[in-house]
Amino acid sequence: MGNINIAAELISHLFLIILLLKTSSLFAVSKEKSKISSIMTPVLFTLSMICCAITLYPDTVLSLAAFILSYLLIIGALVSYHRQFSANIIISFLLTIFFDSLIFSIVQSVLGIFSESPSKTAVYSVVMVIRIFFIALLEFTERKGIHFKIKSTILAIPKYIYILLIINLIPTSGVIEALDFNAAQFEEKVLMIKIQLLFMIVSTIIIIVALIINTISKRYYSNINHILEKQIDAQILHYNQSEKINREIRAFKHDYINHTNCIKALINKGNYKEAEEYIESMSNLLPSSEKSFDTGNHIADAILSEKLSIASEYDIRILFKGCIPQSINNTDLCSVLSNILDNAIEAARKCSGEKVVEIKASVIQGYFALSASNPFSEDIKIKNNHIIETTKPDKEYHGFGLMNIEHVVKKYDGNMRISIDKNIFTIETTMKI
Repeated sequence: MGNINIAAELISHLFLIILLLKTSSLFAVSKEKSKISSIMTPVLFTLSMICCAITLYPDTVLSLAAFILSYLLIIGALVSYHRQFSANIIISFLLTIFFDSLIFSIVQSVLGIFSESPSKTAVYSVVMVIRIFFIALLEFTERKGIHFKIKSTILAIPKYIYILLIINLIPTSGVIEALDFNAAQFEEKVLMIKIQLLFMIVSTIIIIVALIINTISKRYYSNINHILEKQIDAQILHYNQSEKINREIRAFKHDYINHTNCIKALINKGNYKEAEEYIESMSNLLPSSEKSFDTGNHIADAILSEKLSIASEYDIRILFKGCIPQSINNTDLCSVLSNILDNAIEAARKCSGEKVVEIKASVIQGYFALSASNPFSEDIKIKNNHIIETTKPDKEYHGFGLMNIEHVVKKYDGNMRISIDKNIFTIETTMKI
């Protein structure tokens, strides 16, 4: 029976090595294999198998040393196989080992239900089957071409999440093992479980906090990216409009000599009336170089021009009065002005009759004041001076733009105020500059 146990453990260890190779490939950035790595990798894995066999000897010190050396040799083999020593390889190794240890403990506990002392052969055989299943699953993902997508997702997750997960796997496995611990006294068993549970609770709390921080951070940077995209889109539209005007001017210049020759010919023949009409028609050919908006801030001009093109589709006019200073950060200005205009256009397009969005901007005593007013038809009311309650089903989304505006305004030690008067919604902001 002893030889069967040894064989089962060695074969199970072999499949563990294969599983480690598969999982490490998900974490490591593969490099071209060399002749040295092709030789070193199997040699190190073979030495690891020998060390695994030594751990089965009754000598405690020798078994412990062989156990540690076996895992160090596996790490060395993984480094040789991927031709790199990185944190990702260590993380993949620890994650697989501790997850495998958890599976081992679960299998031992489950088999313990059916047998008071399950044999090692049975435990290792079941664990081996589970390892083969995961190896086959990873092989399947490679053959189906989804291996790269899984790898990209894994590499996108911050390393500290994996570290916290590893930390949480340790006490989880310990609790399961403690349930089968043959302590001489019941109190020792309870104490061991309590310690492991405490460790598991603390590590779980840390993981939850880390995930919350990560989610908040992700949402923050997502908002920033969205604002920057809006800013870039506005600038592109502004540049496209400028390029269109330049093309029209170049086209006019190209025909200018022909037009002047025609006018000279008419004058020389005494056809002054026709010459006057010709000159009048030429003035209509000239492209309008007048800017849609001249706020004093080129980013604001671009944003207003972009929003005007959208508003025009709904017969909405945008009127601007005042000036916008250059001292406001471009990203912050884009966030405030874009959200104000988006909300105004969204509300005005649902109205009937004349639809005008009025924007006023000025600098007063070191503060930049920006206000906007627009018609609306929704059933809304104001609460606490800045929260809108609406009958719209997406009221959470409806107030998200105002939250962004208020966030930027507070950043500049300013204030935001909203009001309603005869179906006209007004938002007023002040920012210290």
